[in-house]
Amino acid sequence: MRGGPPEATVTIDDQLAGSLDIVAARGVALLPGQHRISVEAPGYVPFDRIIEAKDAPVRLEVQLVPIPD
Repeated sequence: MRGGPPEATVTIDDQLAGSLDIVAARGVALLPGQHRISVEAPGYVPFDRIIEAKDAPVRLEVQLVPIPD
């Protein structure tokens, strides 16, 4: 998982995985099946998606969009 802002919080299946920069650096092992990925940061529109993990690595690019004034 890559993207920004780097301090955004990543949650996988309602479990905190860490900040986006940490998750991007170390990766996360997922069992095969569906998983809910959420990325949030103050002042940005949240990202929330259901992904299907298989035996191959899942690559996800998340670039949060600032909330308009």
